[in-house]
Amino acid sequence: MRGHTDCVNRCKLCCQDQKIFTVSNDKTAKIWNIDTGAVLKTYNCHDMYITSGDVSPDNTRGHINVISSCCMDRNERWLCTASWDKTLQVWDISTGMFRSQGPVTLSKGHEGSVSCCNFTRDGTLLVSGSYDQTVTLWDMETCMHKLSLKGHSDWVTDCSFSEDQKWVISCSKDKTMRLWNIEDTDHIPFVLEQRRAIGLKMVNCEQCGKAFSIAQLEDARELSLCVFCRLAQPNRNVPALDDV
Repeated sequence: MRGHTDCVNRCKLCCQDQKIFTVSNDKTAKIWNIDTGAVLKTYNCHDMYITSGDVSPDNTRGHINVISSCCMDRNERWLCTASWDKTLQVWDISTGMFRSQGPVTLSKGHEGSVSCCNFTRDGTLLVSGSYDQTVTLWDMETCMHKLSLKGHSDWVTDCSFSEDQKWVISCSKDKTMRLWNIEDTDHIPFVLEQRRAIGLKMVNCEQCGKAFSIAQLEDARELSLCVFCRLAQPNRNVPALDDV
């Protein structure tokens, strides 16, 4: 299959193994027909190099530096992009609303460039690895940093969850792989302290029925939808991508 004009960084099967997704230094992502080898769609990501990914939207101008990785949830609705700008961003790609409403930015979790990311099977947690040698867990119900795992002595090159969501595996340029048991992270003193600090309480989403956390100071009557249902709302007050 030929079509890229520069180094192809990664390729993955997608859409129930009917298509192939590739990302390249030519600043494009392509979806290919696995039977014919033809390019079905080319996504132009402008001035940002892409080094890894599962899928890419038409226009990911929210980051201000290289996009190093991206992943999709199991329902193929949400895309998370990781960047050298030290942030991750969550995009609604099922409706294309990201074109006008922009992503949700996950920040203050890493002090260095973010190199990799992956969702849990149910999409409630996100894990990311960084050049700052840490592995970070994100609570996708609140879109907040949950916990940082420290132990690697060089930058983290990849990370993912086990199917039962009890373990995180990470690998690093330090020539090691590490298994982290995250089954009881909600009971870790640091996590409990964080929750108390922002006064989290649980409410049920009016649309999907899923429980999610909000701060005690926030009005549950106004925050009646979880973050994913809020992202899908057509009137969400987020600046257009051209303004980001």
